[in-house]
Amino acid sequence: MRSEPLRGQSGAVGKILVVWLLIVAVFGVAAVDSASILFAKYHVTDVAGTAASTAAENYQSTHDQSIKANAAAHLRALQVDEDVSILEALVARYRDRTGRLPGSFSDLEAAGSLRGTPVDPLGHPYRLMQNGHVVVRVPDDLPFLKKGTPPGYVPPQTPKLLPTD
Repeated sequence: MRSEPLRGQSGAVGKILVVWLLIVAVFGVAAVDSASILFAKYHVTDVAGTAASTAAENYQSTHDQSIKANAAAHLRALQVDEDVSILEALVARYRDRTGRLPGSFSDLEAAGSLRGTPVDPLGHPYRLMQNGHVVVRVPDDLPFLKKGTPPGYVPPQTPKLLPTD
């Protein structure tokens, strides 16, 4: 007869255990999401870091304005490449969480992933495509891009180098 009250309690303990495991799983998924974004950012930053330091060194060590303009264009392109990688990782994270792609950067902002609309190094807002890719609005002003060019974009024969800042 004593076993009757224990059966009711073991059911409650089982339910509490299931709820506790669900909470742990949610925190685990959040940690994996955060770690994957940090890893993507670290990897991109590490690769781009070497190129950026070379371009920065060229920019600082020369008095030739055309070399300065070329180095500045390369630095802007590296920044776009890094931005696009991070933004597309945030888009993928949003898709994984919601089961759909964000319709705009406002969706990412509402989800707490962004603070405002991201802009390229020249101050133009990035564009989020329906397929989740991120592109620049004025690619001719940003030569040497590896990422972020609109579909079908063909760069000019001679890169457009803007004056240095």
